[in-house]
Amino acid sequence: MQGPGARNLDGKVVETITTIGHGDLTHAQKQRGDTILSVLQGNTAILNKNPWLKKIFHPSDNHSWPQSFSTSLTSPVADPDFSTLARPLNHSQIKATKHMLSLADDSHLTLIHGPPGTGKTTVIATYVHFAIKQGQGGIWLTAQSNVAVKNIAEKLFDSGFTNWKILVSKDFHLGWHEHLYSKISPYVIRSDDFSNRALNKMLNGVKVVLCTLSMLSNPRIVTISQANPVSALVIDEASQIELGDYMAVFTSYVSSLRKVCFIGDDKQLPPHGQERIEDLQSIFEMAHLRDSAIFLDTQYRMPPQIGDFISDAVYDGNLQSNPSHPITDSTVACYLIDVSHGRQQRQDTSFKNLAEVDAILQIAEQLQLKGKNFRIITPYDCQRNILEEGMKGCGLDWKDKVFNVDSFQGNEDDYIIISIVRSFGLGFLDNLRRTNVMLTRCKRGMFICSSQAYLEGDGANSLVGDLAAEFGEKGWVGMEDLEEVLLQL
Repeated sequence: MQGPGARNLDGKVVETITTIGHGDLTHAQKQRGDTILSVLQGNTAILNKNPWLKKIFHPSDNHSWPQSFSTSLTSPVADPDFSTLARPLNHSQIKATKHMLSLADDSHLTLIHGPPGTGKTTVIATYVHFAIKQGQGGIWLTAQSNVAVKNIAEKLFDSGFTNWKILVSKDFHLGWHEHLYSKISPYVIRSDDFSNRALNKMLNGVKVVLCTLSMLSNPRIVTISQANPVSALVIDEASQIELGDYMAVFTSYVSSLRKVCFIGDDKQLPPHGQERIEDLQSIFEMAHLRDSAIFLDTQYRMPPQIGDFISDAVYDGNLQSNPSHPITDSTVACYLIDVSHGRQQRQDTSFKNLAEVDAILQIAEQLQLKGKNFRIITPYDCQRNILEEGMKGCGLDWKDKVFNVDSFQGNEDDYIIISIVRSFGLGFLDNLRRTNVMLTRCKRGMFICSSQAYLEGDGANSLVGDLAAEFGEKGWVGMEDLEEVLLQL
């Protein structure tokens, strides 16, 4: 620190700065606060006159939508012909898509419950395909995270549909995450190009716009949306969004919005902070809406031997697995690596297990040599950092390879390596929703590094412990036999 205003640090050097608490409020957070304050001060008309907020917060058997809702959107020209799709949909995906397209009074607000690997983004892309074919426009696709929005954009691109743009914050994109958008870069509009005239020109004739929920609340977007009205809104990852976060959207676009589709899974990540504040709710916690959710009932990602376990343990046996999955029961899809000498160690507010790091690097090296696609997941950031540094030190591909659980929801890979870290107590494993995310990412196989003593002891009463019991001795591999298993891949 230099200059006349610098404080004397007695020769010490500032190496890191940590901000505790919230930074500046986003536009969405500010509008949410203003709306709630107004309601608490007695202005209940905000809730009583807004059809969306009334439907969500004031459940009523005789709820009615404004008369204008039935005439403002272009009526479908014909029932969608699903036989024309390059990839056929299953019956639950077709039901969900039809409900998203429907303009009937009982369909203005649609909930779709999609467990892991059930094709939620496929349903969104199919909805867009038919909605545009039926003459609809003003379709905005959104989610809480930039990565989730980007995933939807890539699905549209892969399906051959190109009449869309994605709005991205300069702070997120420039110099940090540009590589994530390389596939769809011609469709990206960055926030430093958000002058009214320029944005109106770039969105002229565009039928579909993608952005985060927070960006949709930006006053600049609200202003330009008059030229590109928000008529139909699709919200992915809705189970991670706290109800109050919709205040800005439902008040800003009440005059144009006629259709809202919430898509998510309340068995995966909850709204941030729900563990500490139990009253935080997503749209899926509203019983009068949740009861009518359409369930996507077939998963295509996981080998059936893993998918069937997840179905019974998490989804009451209602989740089917693709019977044509390339990994059959003749192949063990989940190996539990017995790192018997591993011990969890606290580091600051996190944990590490160095013995598991050594095992994971061995697995990663063999998978890379064999040209296999893989990712590494761990519940603890400290372990994630050590694993990433270990990958670098071994000369392995390390970029976008190691993740904590929360950052990997919505993603997948052929092989997933998991570092449990724990050797006593439950810790992270006590959280069913996060553990469900962790165990449902693989397409071909999974390696779980822990110890048999732990998962048959303290860890037995967890989803991972139940999975270990399900696979039994055929799933356990000692470190001395690990190389032989890897050679068989």
